[in-house]
Amino acid sequence: MTAGGRQAVKHALSQRACVQKRTHARLVGFFLILTQLGFCCVYFVFLADNIKQVVEAANATSNDCSSNVTVVLKESMDSRLYILSFLPFLILLVFMRNLRYLSFFSLLANVAMLGSVVMIYQYIGRDIPDPTHLSYAASWKTYPLFFGTAIFAFEGIGVVSGCYSIIILQ
Repeated sequence: MTAGGRQAVKHALSQRACVQKRTHARLVGFFLILTQLGFCCVYFVFLADNIKQVVEAANATSNDCSSNVTVVLKESMDSRLYILSFLPFLILLVFMRNLRYLSFFSLLANVAMLGSVVMIYQYIGRDIPDPTHLSYAASWKTYPLFFGTAIFAFEGIGVVSGCYSIIILQ
């Protein structure tokens, strides 16, 4: 919620009794947390699936020790259990009011992202397929995924602009 949105909620609740103000403020906070968790559910699934793949690959067995080929993957926990195990830490991040505490972690994340982008471009540049063999458009089954990704991207813009306005006000 942007700074203007919080002021509108405060003004709307200013006409109520003190007990109702606290109740409504807690209710608004609860729904903000619930909304943020809903918006970030794609991140939760992405994080859980990636950690699950790493754990499965680490626990995999191979018949041939000379080559780096995984023969048998061991099934690990369900992705929902990974999401459930990450949830308390992510909820604690929601309650963080001062973003300055995260600056060092943001620096580490940016360095990791830079390294990841370099590795991805190196991997992509190895075997570039011939583009004449690709289809001109995707199938109709992938359009819901496109719209979900687009809506998710636009929601991210709203979160960043809200954080930016809060930083400017401080």
